[in-house]
Amino acid sequence: MCGFDWDTSRSAHVLVIQRVGARIPVVASYVRKFTVLVAMLVLALGATACGGDDGGDSTVASGIDVFKDAGCGNCHTFSAADANGPVGPNLDNLDLTVERVSEQVTNGGGGMPPYSGKLSEAEIQAVSEFVANGGGSQ
Repeated sequence: MCGFDWDTSRSAHVLVIQRVGARIPVVASYVRKFTVLVAMLVLALGATACGGDDGGDSTVASGIDVFKDAGCGNCHTFSAADANGPVGPNLDNLDLTVERVSEQVTNGGGGMPPYSGKLSEAEIQAVSEFVANGGGSQ
């Protein structure tokens, strides 16, 4: 038969494990330290397991993901993203720099809304590189 009981007769809080008549004291501070250590280990393992190793920065979405999630393909045609938008410029026919795409995405203009308040700087950079490189290196 097993049981647990706190031995309050000692100066330190001691957890006593009773098993078949044997009493084995376990100092409570060690139990707390062990519990904290296990909790920290679980959190650390959980944090590292959240993202896969795709060889890049897993905290930043890829350019194609930003392009699709932001709805760029609703207006723009861009074969690298399998987009056939009928409104905006056909991105397959343009030779754009990363800086020019970033400026357009950030500030908008020519009928395009600004995305500076909708996308993070990292997302704007990712989609700008994706479009300027014609979808390459994704």
